[in-house]
Amino acid sequence: LLLGRVNEAQQSVAQGIKIAEAYDLLAALLHLYSTKGEIYLQLGQWSEAEESFHSGLALAEELGSLERQAGYRGGLALAARGKKDFDTARQLLEEALALIAEQGYWHLRTRLQLWLAETLFEQARYDEAGQLLHEAMEIARSQQRTLLVEQGESLHAKLLSVREK
Repeated sequence: LLLGRVNEAQQSVAQGIKIAEAYDLLAALLHLYSTKGEIYLQLGQWSEAEESFHSGLALAEELGSLERQAGYRGGLALAARGKKDFDTARQLLEEALALIAEQGYWHLRTRLQLWLAETLFEQARYDEAGQLLHEAMEIARSQQRTLLVEQGESLHAKLLSVREK
């Protein structure tokens, strides 16, 4: 998927899910449902993405994995945002962040904060987006998360552009 080979990624995920289900590899399923949802997000297939993320969320809740529960809520938020349902996206992202508060998970936390800042930006809530973006960027820089820093800088440039207008 990261190489842009969506068809191969879909085939690999489908094969992985078959194997994980056959051998009851729940930890593998936690990641495979996520990847399947990410593929659907990339394809703009919001309902299919939601279905995959809901399956993963149910499993994460069953296994008590707060990190994966937060990640799946983040995925559901991106699907909601794809449908232009920004209120639901914001709510899901806030829930995800609350789940992992004080738990560490710096990379996930920063990704969720950036997604929430983007969502607030889409709702023209620029001050809130800017405050959240500032916090996320501090974490991304301190943890040396180069890709997250780049994503944050891109949103920062958009915020500056809007504020100048």
